[in-house]
Amino acid sequence: MNMSDQELPPELKLKLLEIENRAEKESASGSGVVRAVLLGAVGFAVIPWFGVFLFPVWKVIIAMVIFSAAGGFLFGIASWCRSSRK
Repeated sequence: MNMSDQELPPELKLKLLEIENRAEKESASGSGVVRAVLLGAVGFAVIPWFGVFLFPVWKVIIAMVIFSAAGGFLFGIASWCRSSRK
């Protein structure tokens, strides 16, 4: 049966519009970007811990701060670009 020749029922059109509006509201929120920034910051901050036995603790802490900022920035920009592309 060919569906392209038939008109959609009004109830189905209304339901599709509601779903589209809800999806736009969810994708427009900044919570996805914030979650990506936190994930990147924590994920990259773990990397310097592998050198805790080779370097002094203060160097490891400084490296954690630098890696955390870089990871948060990279993941945040990637998430923002992905959300704006949609």
